[in-house]
Amino acid sequence: MIGDTAIFREFTWNMALPKEVHPGCAHVWAMRLDARESSHLISSLSETEVQRACSFVFAADRWRFIRSHAFLRRVLARYLGVGAAAIEFTYGVQGKPRIADHLRSSQLEFNLSHCERLALVAVTSQLSVGADVETVRPLPDFLDIAKRYFTKQEYAKLTALPETEAYKAFFRCWTRKEAVIKALGCGLTMPLHSFEVTLSADKPARLVSGEPALIPFRDWSLIHLEPLDDVVGTVAVPLKKVAAAGFLLADW
Repeated sequence: MIGDTAIFREFTWNMALPKEVHPGCAHVWAMRLDARESSHLISSLSETEVQRACSFVFAADRWRFIRSHAFLRRVLARYLGVGAAAIEFTYGVQGKPRIADHLRSSQLEFNLSHCERLALVAVTSQLSVGADVETVRPLPDFLDIAKRYFTKQEYAKLTALPETEAYKAFFRCWTRKEAVIKALGCGLTMPLHSFEVTLSADKPARLVSGEPALIPFRDWSLIHLEPLDDVVGTVAVPLKKVAAAGFLLADW
């Protein structure tokens, strides 16, 4: 669809699925995460990824890492036409991963995000992409966080909402900001309050304003995501109109 929200349809790996993403489009792949043992997926990971997985103290965190990174590899393998284990990555100055140059004939760009309940991979062609996803949950200090990291206008809009609506609005705002920063590859060097986004349920996802020196692209698409009832997210692409398709894995 062209617009502000990606609609997700469930899929299994044996279905006929896209193997190419056209310029001006974004494919958004999602998978439910749980803490179950997933040792059968380790063989697709790199040695570095296995070491990172082993560094987690809690088994639940370790298996979520393994499942989300194996999912990323399997998604990318469809487009690249190689085995999941053969995919290699390089990393930008701020740590944003990219597909290694010798595999980049397709000019694929991607971004991975995950929360407690979901892993999400956004894929584009020829355009940088950022993705962020969060589980909507009560945060006792969410207004303090918003006052510190959001713009004055965003904070005012958030505090005007009833608390039952404010939690979701907070995470809409947070994921939209994180997705833009990840698309730019800025990491922690770009303050969240240096640009403004919409956050209300009755407003389309938009980048409202920002400092041109920090956000060099004039046009942006912010694609709102709600793949599960208690999960919200955003995909950000520096292009005015983007056709977005969402795919939610039934089981793995």
